[in-house]
Amino acid sequence: MITETKVRDFQKSQPLPSFRLNAPTTNLLVPSLPTSVTGDAPRLEFAWKAEAGQGGANAPDQGRTLHDLVERVRRETIRFPKSAAVRVNLAIALANQGSLDEAEQELVAALELEKGNYLAKVNLARVFVRRGKFDEAISLYNDLLSDRPSDNTILLSLAVMSLRKSDFVGAEERLKKACGNRDDDATAHFLLGMVRLCMNNLGGAIAELRSAARIDVRNPAIHQALGVVFALRSEFDRAEMEFRSALALVPNDRSSLRALYQVLLKQGKSAEAVEVLNSFIERNPGDITAREALALGLLDLKRFGSARFHLSRLLGEADAFAIGTGCKNPCELGFVMAIGRTG
Repeated sequence: MITETKVRDFQKSQPLPSFRLNAPTTNLLVPSLPTSVTGDAPRLEFAWKAEAGQGGANAPDQGRTLHDLVERVRRETIRFPKSAAVRVNLAIALANQGSLDEAEQELVAALELEKGNYLAKVNLARVFVRRGKFDEAISLYNDLLSDRPSDNTILLSLAVMSLRKSDFVGAEERLKKACGNRDDDATAHFLLGMVRLCMNNLGGAIAELRSAARIDVRNPAIHQALGVVFALRSEFDRAEMEFRSALALVPNDRSSLRALYQVLLKQGKSAEAVEVLNSFIERNPGDITAREALALGLLDLKRFGSARFHLSRLLGEADAFAIGTGCKNPCELGFVMAIGRTG
């Protein structure tokens, strides 16, 4: 049963805005380091996580395709046991499948066959990152940089490592050099924009993200990131435009829909916001954070009957979650706006 106390607790317990950041996949050799950003500028807090570790493909068809690819390349290693290139190909396929232990073994074997193999080293460092072996990754990247001081892949990868340690000055130095090497590198400008964000230079973040968008205008991750920075500056009309641009590129993307909903509410466009999220909930009925946000929007519109329905579903599921996890407040499952790859 929903009591007034539960509703008041629900309305008051909303956490500070939280955003997840991922670099756009314009350079697949650069590790992605998911980032959560909590708070309002200028009081932002950042937490860094490793890339997803073990685990296969998201879709069954994709999983079967990757499995077939792995087996095909594995047969190639039998035919060409002394080929470092074939072992690197197998390692990449294994890493894409989520078999990181075996991928690491194949890359080590490739380097035993060909000590200076660039792709083997870069991919091994990326596997180290995904496995949380950050010191090993940094050491390998530094070795590569000593041989290739102007290599943007290495500079960007080291910048990501610096970001993880909240060494924003070090990350900025690497990224400025990368942008100087190649001004058309969208990932470099994107990451430099993230560094500016970390340093609470929101204007500088927007300038770099706009540079990235000009280079790679059809990359939804860049538009999502711009939307977040505009939202942090309370420029909600511009944030809405960027989130809609992301959705035009990836329709029905969960991250962009949630973010668009939030900025529509901030502009007082409650009816439009509820319409956006209601269609999302119909397709994703088990998304508790989205249902929480929808309930708040319905309360704002004084559509109490519909809000009561979603609160009943929400509080029932949250109470079950609390029992299973020990969470004292079932409404601590705050609404999250996500930026980056669809999730």
